[in-house]
Amino acid sequence: MVVELMGFDDTGGERGGVDIVAVLDVSGSMWGEKLEKLKTSMKFLLKKLDPIDRLSIVTFESTATRLCPLTGMNKNGQDKIEKLIDELDADGGTNISSGLQTALSVLAQRRHRDGRTTAIMLMSDGQDRPSTVDVSSVPVYTFGLGRDHDSQLLQDIASKSDKGTYSIADVEGSDSASLNIAFSSCLAGLLSVVVQDLKLTITQKESEILKVSAGSYDQDRVNESVTISFGNLYNREKRSTTVFLSLPAVEDRTAMDILKIAFSYTPSGGGRLFRSPPIAATVTRTRSPVTEDPVEVVNEKARGNTAAAIEEARKKADANDLPGARNTMKNAEESLNSLGREADELIKALKYEVQEFLRLLKDSDTYLKEGRAFALSSELSHKLQRFAARGDATQLVALGIPLVIEFVNQAVKFDKDPNFKVSSANEDKKRVAQKTAEEDRIAAEAKKKRDEQIQEAIDEIGKKEKKEDFIKNNPLVTQADTLKEHLDQAIKSLEAIQNLVVALQKTT
Repeated sequence: MVVELMGFDDTGGERGGVDIVAVLDVSGSMWGEKLEKLKTSMKFLLKKLDPIDRLSIVTFESTATRLCPLTGMNKNGQDKIEKLIDELDADGGTNISSGLQTALSVLAQRRHRDGRTTAIMLMSDGQDRPSTVDVSSVPVYTFGLGRDHDSQLLQDIASKSDKGTYSIADVEGSDSASLNIAFSSCLAGLLSVVVQDLKLTITQKESEILKVSAGSYDQDRVNESVTISFGNLYNREKRSTTVFLSLPAVEDRTAMDILKIAFSYTPSGGGRLFRSPPIAATVTRTRSPVTEDPVEVVNEKARGNTAAAIEEARKKADANDLPGARNTMKNAEESLNSLGREADELIKALKYEVQEFLRLLKDSDTYLKEGRAFALSSELSHKLQRFAARGDATQLVALGIPLVIEFVNQAVKFDKDPNFKVSSANEDKKRVAQKTAEEDRIAAEAKKKRDEQIQEAIDEIGKKEKKEDFIKNNPLVTQADTLKEHLDQAIKSLEAIQNLVVALQKTT
């Protein structure tokens, strides 16, 4: 079964502030259009931050420089940092480790940190030595710009951090997302954190837990319970945990508590730890299985299978087996098509991922320049169940949260017109809340209908099993077919005799 948690806060209330350190590559390879794209993206980010938020800029080439400490994003703070952005220049080599060390130092020097969301946003377009900097205590969101960036290095940094993602942008000659879209979609999450230190505990009841699948999140198993640590959760972001169970056989239809579920978290912005009361997961058991899975289970299976296929294909391509990699992705595509769920937004997003990776596997050159980065970004994104920009990000927004969609739409317009009036994050949140309220109503009605259909299937199986039991427990019923056959033969014999008598009467 699938246990799903969703962050939820559409009240429009006060949120906790964010502390972001933007670590920007200004090496010589960034000269020209890349640097201009970086400046545009940073200016969009500035417009989305509120006075409660703080931003620090760290640049790196051969060495790193802190351009400013964490600065409150009131009008004066925004103007100050915008001026620093305008003055950025490109020169020198690439030293990502130095940039990370400087960013960690900025965060370590904070005096006010309670309840605040922290993040490092690291952008680079080049190659570097593997980083030995310990970033496990803070999320590092990495962004690879162009075809020549070190995809393995940036993915490693993100995956070794505290649940950071790896995005790719502006790959020349492709339909990749702009750097502005990549930055803005990451920011949409950071500005909508609703809970921190989220933990889910699943305890077996009338069942045996065989395996728990929750991506790359830490699991701790003690006796009959498994606890998964998810960290922060954005507003309307979901965490799905697939639980594989062994259930005892049943002879009669019965309701059974198979799991006990509990969760805990700290509210965004600080506050007391909240612990939920235990929730019993109850299912109706029958001897025969109900073959129709709920949509949530189907979708999570599809997402997990697709992510596994991308990782398998990437490993084959790394071993120079491009035909095998393409075959793996074609099988994944056929599997998604067999679901017959073309209208489902998640399935459409998964199909796009599969088709895009297939395109990037057409030859070794395309794979090495674009395909490998796409796969590495996708793998980490699915392991965290968190959106990361790759390819045409507008095709993947179903994997994100509603605020991501809002930010991405505005980022596209801002790319085309820097004078486009960008609304505040609070305005965006209110607009999204109004839109999602109607979507929630429609989804609730659809779920109710699906649940009724599954219940009808269970009832039908129950009737069938009841009939089977009645026949089994009544010997005369089991002989009904034989008696019916004898009666049919007797009736036919009587009809033949009657016909013979009529014929004799006519003769006499």
